[in-house]
Amino acid sequence: MAGLTAGSLSAEATFECDYFLLKAEGLPEITVEPPAIPPKPPVISNLKPAENVPFAPADQGITFTVTSEANKVHQEDIQVTLNGEDRSGDLEVTGSSGNRDVRLTGLMQNQSFKAKIVVQDSQGLMSSKRFRFATFNRENFIFEAEDFNFGDGKFIDDPVLSAKLGGEPNSYFDKIGVPKVDEFDINKSGDHFYRFSSDPNALESDEAVGTSPTGDFLRQKFREAKEKDSNIDDFDVTAVVAGEWLNYTRTYPEGNFQVFVRAMSQPFQARLDLVTSDPTQPEQQTLPVGKFRLEESPNGNPYQFLPLTDPFGNEVVLDFPGEVRTLRVTALSSGFRPNFYTLVPADPDTAAQPYLSTVKPTPGAKSVTRRPTIKAVLVENGTEIAQESLKITLNGDELTSEADLSDLTAGIEMLLSPKQLLKAEAAHKVVVSFARESGPDQRVRRQWEFMTGNFPSLAKGDKQPSEIGSQVNGFQDDFKGTRDTGWVPRGPGGDVYTQEGGRLKVESANGNPNHLLYEGSEYNQSKQEILARIRVNEFGTTDLARAGVGVGVSSSNSQGINLFFRDFDQDGVEGRQFKLLDDNRAWGPPGVDIDWKNDSWYWLRLRQDNSTPSDGNNIHAKVWRANGTEAEPEEWEMNWSREGRTGFAGITASSNGGLANFEVDYVLIKAEGLPEITVESPLVMPSDKAQPTVQIQREDDKVILTWSTDATLQSAISLEGPWQNLPDATSPHRVTIKGSQKYFRLVQ
Repeated sequence: MAGLTAGSLSAEATFECDYFLLKAEGLPEITVEPPAIPPKPPVISNLKPAENVPFAPADQGITFTVTSEANKVHQEDIQVTLNGEDRSGDLEVTGSSGNRDVRLTGLMQNQSFKAKIVVQDSQGLMSSKRFRFATFNRENFIFEAEDFNFGDGKFIDDPVLSAKLGGEPNSYFDKIGVPKVDEFDINKSGDHFYRFSSDPNALESDEAVGTSPTGDFLRQKFREAKEKDSNIDDFDVTAVVAGEWLNYTRTYPEGNFQVFVRAMSQPFQARLDLVTSDPTQPEQQTLPVGKFRLEESPNGNPYQFLPLTDPFGNEVVLDFPGEVRTLRVTALSSGFRPNFYTLVPADPDTAAQPYLSTVKPTPGAKSVTRRPTIKAVLVENGTEIAQESLKITLNGDELTSEADLSDLTAGIEMLLSPKQLLKAEAAHKVVVSFARESGPDQRVRRQWEFMTGNFPSLAKGDKQPSEIGSQVNGFQDDFKGTRDTGWVPRGPGGDVYTQEGGRLKVESANGNPNHLLYEGSEYNQSKQEILARIRVNEFGTTDLARAGVGVGVSSSNSQGINLFFRDFDQDGVEGRQFKLLDDNRAWGPPGVDIDWKNDSWYWLRLRQDNSTPSDGNNIHAKVWRANGTEAEPEEWEMNWSREGRTGFAGITASSNGGLANFEVDYVLIKAEGLPEITVESPLVMPSDKAQPTVQIQREDDKVILTWSTDATLQSAISLEGPWQNLPDATSPHRVTIKGSQKYFRLVQ
């Protein structure tokens, strides 16, 4: 049979057919009549400004032509909206009903517009067109995405375009950024066409940050420069992944400005921070001031301007004091491909105000844990907030006295942890309000809602860690697929870490100390927390048998703070326990006396508040069974005061060949600077291995050993070993009684 074909598998495909001819033997004889020419809808043409023009003259407005071959187009049937506002009443329409010229004036300068034109003729046929443009002034302050800091915080205020090494001292072309001071790049792949320090004809530059010639329009300064040197180009920053950042120090102009990024139109999120510590040194402190976001790609719009916004989608107006500042742009997702940034003068009637730059849980978040940490970061924005004016309410209850306040340079952080579990699967409203220390007596009030989940137990009696379902700055790994490239083996033992079947398997290592560190993102190296689920398979009774987690571990010498499985008499605790260690320095307080078992899963949680204890203990640890029968202890079980450890968090292997073979099936690392994530449940509670048992029977001069599990029989002449496999032994296994004593055991 012949016919029309529709879409498949729910794919969206809507179409019309107004003529159909089918020819085949057996069908009646007909005279084929010519199909009528379908009526054409009105045509929108001669549009100015064109799609995606960034510097359209505001005084020229919008102009376009509407033509219709057969039907009339009345003025009232032409509609134009700008940024959601209907401006049809302001249109100037001239010409005949079949050929209309349309003009819209009264546009403001330094605005970004989303426009839509809809036209309908007298027969109801319609045409529409969506487009974007901006009326930004070409003289606005601009800094290029590819012109980030170099040489430990150095910068150029008025850079000159160049493509020669040493040819122009005020050019970024031959200046290289210092990792973790000027830039942080994880993904070393992609193109590198900019920032050379040696041969500019090499296949790649000496800068780790990826750069490629832009696909955006060329601005006037680049066109003029290319006429003199064809090698000069405008570049995008490319091959960006979450966690990467770039610093931009400039003498920014004085005034109130909005910040826009010009970027390729593909979904992304990026955060703008103010660097509040010395930008020439590592481990810089930052204050988040807003985000650039693009949720979906518009058709036919390769690049566009995106404004800096607060968590509620409001465009932010920032106060710039007219002095040297360092701004940092951090990618929160891949897909971010910026070309340049521009400061757009704010409407004179819009003054910079203090505002919330970060809130957690995010507005509208779903399936949030029932005991979330509510966070609000307030940016003072050129003024000062009166701390006594701060108030926070949750579901109508004021809980300000229960919140923790921290002074940030140019801002305040507020943290609230509800003492009681919130109602499951319900909406919860947070309200934060505050006032200025001086100036207009106007209280700022912001509110948002989030929805809690239920997080039912996966089996009767299951207990999950407290973060499940909450939003944190963190990294999590369930070790499925290939190993994340952010994991880096450190220490003399080498790479003793194998990932397979949803498990990270760790073998005994030589040398001391040994770690697998997560270095895949720049994050706070002084304040970290790690949670891991671990099962020991084989373990020795010497001092060198160690297995566990670490924080503040140096990537250069693999030394840090550790929480270990331990089977060694120490500090009044005998045998199996959990113990803290400051590598190559000192063991911690008496261990937690838990007689842990091989082949059983345990949660290990280790936290370092800061590398320098300013107010008592700064190291905290706790351990509990991870088979779903035991809840997380409410209090830290070990507390310790240590100084000077900074670095990364990760898994700790054994030392100097000590027997310690173990598995990890889930890790969560929390620290400022890591991307914002929703902590996922580790899905299923792993079952402990069934412990093999053996039955012994006497039969004349033999002993019969019988077992039911898939295990290997081993024998030794002493309990201390050495133990030897009996690979050919199957159950039941008969042993002749003669000579000296012999011991047997089963291993899996």
